[in-house]
Amino acid sequence: MDSSLLLFLLIVFIIGAVFLVLIGKNRNREFRKANWIKFFSYLLILLSLVLPQFYFPLLFTVIASAIVFVGFFEIVYHLSKDHRFKERPLIFSFSLILYLITAILFVQFSLLQEGVILYIILVIFSFDAFCQLWGQLVGKTKLFPKVSPNKTVEGLIGGAISAAIIAWLLHTFYALNGQLPVLSFFVIICGALTGDLLASKLKRMLHLKDYSNLLPGQGGFLDRFDSLLVAGALIFLIHIFIL
Repeated sequence: MDSSLLLFLLIVFIIGAVFLVLIGKNRNREFRKANWIKFFSYLLILLSLVLPQFYFPLLFTVIASAIVFVGFFEIVYHLSKDHRFKERPLIFSFSLILYLITAILFVQFSLLQEGVILYIILVIFSFDAFCQLWGQLVGKTKLFPKVSPNKTVEGLIGGAISAAIIAWLLHTFYALNGQLPVLSFFVIICGALTGDLLASKLKRMLHLKDYSNLLPGQGGFLDRFDSLLVAGALIFLIHIFIL
């Protein structure tokens, strides 16, 4: 890995750690522990997606396939257990078809140029992380309380601005976004938010707290990778129809 990029990522995570310290000041021990578990789990997940881009790009396609497979299993498992969906097969089928289309496009996205994939991953994970951090630190106004109770307007704005700064730095100093148009940043943010809200909506409908406990502190594969799945699928469509 480029040492300067590694340093850049380290600085971003240190900033995230500072946020956690500030957020945890007036919170109980269990809350702080859960946040730190999520933080380090987040770091390991990000590294597992980033490192293949430098050393073995095809490994990312294997990882992407594993993500969509496990996510599909999580959806089928919970939908099949809920009698309401058994009685309404059209909703069951629509949910699966929508997921499968997104999954196929996401696997195709995993075959794009390494710099583009790395840019998308870092921007999405920055957006997701800083939305949560800003939301916990200063968030007051609920964004979609019935769909995702923890999301706030302040968190969304702070996350978008933070991701925009990181995207600009990645483009300016590392040229990671290749030939992607400026529009791609907004597509990434909108795709990430849409994926997150869709997964949260399904979770609310199924009365679930987490899709699974396979990823410590992350709420399941679908909960962790929903933003990446949808944004990656949209970026692949941009490559087909625009570039």
